[in-house]
Formats: sequence, C-alpha cells, structure tokens
Amino acid sequence: MRSNLLEIVIVILLISPFLISSGVLSSFEFADTKFSNAKDDDYCEDTYDDEDGCNADSQCEWDDDECDEIDDDSDDSDDSDSDEDQSDVDSDGDGVTDEQDDFPYDSTETTDSDGDGVGDNADEFPYDPNESNDSDGDGVGDNSDAFPNDSNESKDSDGDGIGDNADNDDDDDGIEDHQDDSDGDGVSDEQDDFPNDSNETTDSDEDGVGDNTDAFPNDPNESKDSDGDGVGDNTDAFPNDPNESQDSDDDGVGDNTDAFPNDPSESQDSDGDGIGDNADTVHGDSGNSDASDSSDSSDSSDSSDSSDSSD
Repeated sequence: MRSNLLEIVIVILLISPFLISSGVLSSFEFADTKFSNAKDDDYCEDTYDDEDGCNADSQCEWDDDECDEIDDDSDDSDDSDSDEDQSDVDSDGDGVTDEQDDFPYDSTETTDSDGDGVGDNADEFPYDPNESNDSDGDGVGDNSDAFPNDSNESKDSDGDGIGDNADNDDDDDGIEDHQDDSDGDGVSDEQDDFPNDSNETTDSDEDGVGDNTDAFPNDPNESKDSDGDGVGDNTDAFPNDPNESQDSDDDGVGDNTDAFPNDPSESQDSDGDGIGDNADTVHGDSGNSDASDSSDSSDSSDSSDSSDSSD
C-alpha cells in the first residue's frame, strides 16, 4: 500500500511541471497562499489603498488584519480625481505648491533666481550664482572677497596678506604706491588722473577726457570741436560745418545763411524786399507780380505775332 502511494506521489511530482506549463493546473496551488513567500509582509498595504481591493486579492484574503490596516479613504485630493493631485500639494505649508516651489520642504523659501541652491530670501546676491553671502557687509561677496570678515578690505593684489587699502605697496614691487608710475610719464600714479595712459595726466573738468585731448579742458559738457569753429560738438547744430553752429528756427538752415533765422517757413529773400520767397508773389525789380510778368510776356508775344501777320 505504501509502495503504491509513493509511486503515485512520484508520478505527480514528475508530471506536475508539464501540467502547470500547459495550463491544466493553473488554478491549483501546491501550498496555501498564506504560507507563500512570493510577497513580502507589506505587499497588501503597499499594493492597495482600500479594503475591497485588498480582499479581492487571494494572497490578502487570509489576512484580515492586513486589509483592515489600509485607509479606506482613497480620495486624498482636493479635486474629484481618485488619485492624489500632486499639483495641489504644499508640503511645507508656505502657500506655494510643491510643483511651483523651489524649496518644497522649506517654508522660509520658495524661489532660487540664480539657481545656486540658496533661496532668494537668504541669498544676499539672489541674481549672482557665484555669491550668496557677504559676511562683512561691504558689498563684495565672500567668494570674491579676500577679507570676507573685514569690511575695510576686499582685495590683496600682491597676496601678502595685507589688504590693498592698508598696503602701501599693493603690487609688491618695492616702490610704495604713492611713488609708482605705471605709465612712465613722470607723474606718480597717485597724482596721475590717467595712471595707465602716458599721453595724459590731468582731467581739469573731470569729464573723463584728458586735457591734452580735450578741446574744452575746462568745460565738462564739451570735449570735441570737429569743425574747429570754436563751438563744441554737443552744442553745435552743425558740428561738421565751420560756417554754421546755430539754427534758431529749426528749419535745417543755419542762422548765418538763413535770411529769416527766426521764421521756420522762410529762409530766402531772393529780391531782398524783406518778404521771404515762399510768401512773396513779386520778384525782381519791376515791381510786377509773377502773374503780371507772365501776362505781359504773353501779350508781347501775341502783339509780335499780329505784326508779323499784317506784313
């Protein structure tokens, strides 16, 4: 008897893979699903968000406690959608949704304009990705400041550990700054308005143009006189015409040439009668109008023709 049972078991074990692969035993389970190791302990809770879905799974039916632990309220959204609407989430409660918030878990920050990882509220240079702090408040970011904790210094040109403001020899050339003459023009940098331009040393009117080049060294509003008429280009209505510099009536004709410098409708008086050509109907010394001159000319022609005909 035992021999027969053993033979049956062996036969079943031998043919079961074939039966399973062919679908004959697709619904047959060799072990109770409650002992299955196919899913971890959190499978049901991780997979389903309501009890109905959990209980519909044969691997969860045996574990009522597992299904009971699942929150049956599947609507986590403020909208009518069954799935949670991520666009409505505001993790840090700062009034800006996570989708729009550069710092979704920091209620003190929402934006990072320069993308340096530091929020605009804390970033002292919100539009400079290379800087975010200015420890000494001197306007120079710590990353660029040679003395980030000294508001009196920010540069150390010669790298000697002494800030340029306090260092008497910034370039460490052995010549004190007040004696340096970078452009070799014989005037020390300290006294030279143009320490790197050997052609200039002074800018009397402080317009940024050296006196040697400035046509008007004492007038900060002028520095050039292109036509050499003594009137600066900024003031000269005709900067390239040495005969003109003003156009009082803005008619495009310089005052020196304009017979009517204050009348924009007139600029010439061909017959010198004091009436501009545009308004004057009489030209020449005859005293006749243009129309009269034309009529006289016509009459003279007709008379001549008549005389010739009578002959």
